[in-house]
Amino acid sequence: MLQKKIEQLIEPISGSFGILIRHIQSGEEVKINSERLFQAARCIKIPILITLFRDIEEGKVQLDTRIRIKEEDRVTGSGILRELDPGAEVSIKDLAMLMTIVSDNLATDKILDIVGGVENVDRYMKELGFENIHVKQTLWDWLQESIGFTPQPYSQEYYETVHQALFSGKSFDPESIVFTGSSHTNAMTPLDSTNLLEKMLKKELVSIKASEAMLDMLSRQQLRRRIPYFLPPGTRVANKTGWIGNVVNDVGIIELPEEKGQLIISVFIMDGSYYESESIIPYISKTAFEYFSEKPVKIY
Repeated sequence: MLQKKIEQLIEPISGSFGILIRHIQSGEEVKINSERLFQAARCIKIPILITLFRDIEEGKVQLDTRIRIKEEDRVTGSGILRELDPGAEVSIKDLAMLMTIVSDNLATDKILDIVGGVENVDRYMKELGFENIHVKQTLWDWLQESIGFTPQPYSQEYYETVHQALFSGKSFDPESIVFTGSSHTNAMTPLDSTNLLEKMLKKELVSIKASEAMLDMLSRQQLRRRIPYFLPPGTRVANKTGWIGNVVNDVGIIELPEEKGQLIISVFIMDGSYYESESIIPYISKTAFEYFSEKPVKIY
């Protein structure tokens, strides 16, 4: 039974796990702390992406609109836009793509501005019925909170202070709200994460066209060391990773071979070793893939 296999797999690994694995066609599931709130980390960019596509559908936003990147837009952490000279212009579609496939933090906060802030994203998730998806912090504020700083507006000097603290690798504040499963930070349950992805897979989010566009973006993910890592070449995976301190996440949809259907996997890990946590996620997805595809996967 897959439930037992996954439990045995994670038993020696430190940390708190939240897992939901769902085979769409059969409904068979693996559940471990699936209704517990976990820090969402960069997985929160999926609800932000969905809210953007709602506004596009309603005609409030155009994907080809070009946005000028200003000095004060810089956000440290993942991404490439912060490395560009101020004044560069990118389309909203490019911002969405960068937010999704390389988890660009500057792009994320620009999209939050475009959709009216975290409050609008959080409200939309509740309107869709996802009571346990909480979007409370911009990425700039979230990163500051993670190192115990009180969120402040951008200045070049302060940006460098935050950047150096984050990249020292020793400055995360274990007492910060970021490292809790709290509804006052960016958080979600494996259950709501999985249900959200299932609605996208079934093309029930915003519109058929919007769901297809979002799935296409997620399938272009460049950060592939977790759910997709051990899967056979050519396996279609639409996923979004997350990480901050000792929080390591990945959520995604796997297309099984030979018309065996689709798997949705949501894995959230807190309070463990980063390297152990990242290393175990590929084994979780490999085990589930083998179980439902009925084929062994070779690791090269």
